[in-house]
Amino acid sequence: MTIRKLTEKLAVGVLFSSSTVTTLAVLFIIFFLFRSGIGLFNDSAVEPHYTLLVHKDNPIDHLTSQELMAIFDGHTTNWAEVGGKDLPIELVTIDEIAAQYDEAALGESLDGVPACVDDYLAHNEQAIGFFDASFVPTNFSGKHLVLPKISLLDFFLGKSWYPTAVPAAQFGVLPLVMGTLWVTFLAILIALPIGLIAAIYLSEIAGERMRKVLKPVIELLA
Repeated sequence: MTIRKLTEKLAVGVLFSSSTVTTLAVLFIIFFLFRSGIGLFNDSAVEPHYTLLVHKDNPIDHLTSQELMAIFDGHTTNWAEVGGKDLPIELVTIDEIAAQYDEAALGESLDGVPACVDDYLAHNEQAIGFFDASFVPTNFSGKHLVLPKISLLDFFLGKSWYPTAVPAAQFGVLPLVMGTLWVTFLAILIALPIGLIAAIYLSEIAGERMRKVLKPVIELLA
């Protein structure tokens, strides 16, 4: 066996090993991403350990992620817009509770916060509270909203991608998919006529010398 053949076999072996390792790495990455992503659809869209509270007489039992985002962004300001009573929506968080009650009521170690939360929500029918579960009393006199889940329908048809949105994350990939399709379409629109013109020129018009120069360049680009 000559040195040339040995070198060729060695090069083929190295290339094969490299492509095999790369393929396996890509497959492992896809597997772990899919495994992590599929669990997304079993989770609540609301941040873990947080809950949404309303007055006991509020007829709303649940809100979608989109409705929650509109409320907390200030686009929805009346409960009637989401099927409730004709009352203005008041957002309540721990900051509002701290501003409404004195230190004696809140307690030195914030042990009085749950009672303050319960008291405030009990006297404000227009309020919607977003609190860490540790700040909500076990015998809360109001109502816990059913937390929205991340559904396949929302994932594929949702128009917003805000995974860090508060209080409910938005996982709509439709704009991302449509953006990819538009970029692909525009790339084809530009590249197709140029490619056809170049092919016709090389095969029918260009001289032998020009063809020898341009053909390797085009093959290299491809």
